[in-house]
Amino acid sequence: MKIVAPKSRLARWELGRCTSENDTDYIYVPLPKCASRYTMQILNYMCGWTETGNFLLNKELSEKKKIVVVRDPLTRWMSGIVHHFHLQEIDIVDENVPYIFNQLALDPHTELQVKYLEGLDTDQCVFFLLDDTYKDKLKHFIVNVLNKNYTFWNKSGEDNLYSGSASSEKNKLLWHNSTDSKPHKKQNLIQLKKRIDMNPEYLQKVQKYLEPDYAFIRSLEFYKGDMDV
Repeated sequence: MKIVAPKSRLARWELGRCTSENDTDYIYVPLPKCASRYTMQILNYMCGWTETGNFLLNKELSEKKKIVVVRDPLTRWMSGIVHHFHLQEIDIVDENVPYIFNQLALDPHTELQVKYLEGLDTDQCVFFLLDDTYKDKLKHFIVNVLNKNYTFWNKSGEDNLYSGSASSEKNKLLWHNSTDSKPHKKQNLIQLKKRIDMNPEYLQKVQKYLEPDYAFIRSLEFYKGDMDV
């Protein structure tokens, strides 16, 4: 199925960007606020994927299978809003609530996910849902599909992610949680949720805006993977 997205409200993201390596038939297509930084770190450090490109401009890349991670639309949108305000060093207060809910798409992190996949054939993609099992499913895919036999992170999240580099900065980056480590982000997320809970019309407006993402995600089959690898 060819992906058709609504016209973009924003144009500050390179459509078609991807990460790849010559020894595989796959490329990774990052989406903002869908664990893209984490996933690229895994692919870089553990699989040696160092190449970047654009599958819309490169025929060889366009013919490869695409790894795509998507996220619950509302959760992603709220994370994007909080990220936007954090970058601007602004608190979410009553005075700027209209700015949020009148625009909805403030930057690429709050743009629809489906927009970044315009023109892709879903039959040529492997989709992952960003949830509590994502790390384990990604591990399974890399070991069993990409055939990269590395020692991965353990279940407790300690810094012994792979052999030979237990104390490296790379490992710490892989486990970094931006919101938990930044009080300003945590407070803004609390304030955003509070206003949505107190104003059902805000939630309805956001859900209507996000409907293309909801419909798209409902149409997908996600990589399941054996969680006991």
